[in-house]
Amino acid sequence: MHEIRNAFRALKAAPVVSAVAILSLALGIGANAAMFSILDSLLLHFADQRSSTTGDARPGQQRTHAAAIVLGAIGALAGWIPALRASRIDPARVSRDG
Repeated sequence: MHEIRNAFRALKAAPVVSAVAILSLALGIGANAAMFSILDSLLLHFADQRSSTTGDARPGQQRTHAAAIVLGAIGALAGWIPALRASRIDPARVSRDG
């Protein structure tokens, strides 16, 4: 409980930073939900509708696997690109006191 109080005190101490952090989280979560719903409707539900008319489950499975590969690649790039940028920072230059 003490940590939660300290967290709220820190949020109150820097309201602009807190607002930017909350706004960026909200935008990130909203963009993630929007991208998932678009990919879900295009790749997964379209495949389900198509396979239900023919009775064959293969096209839907192939599209589901393709969607999983695409989402996995996007996730890998989303983690790799910031890590690549962070690796270019010189720690000695950043930690200098002057």
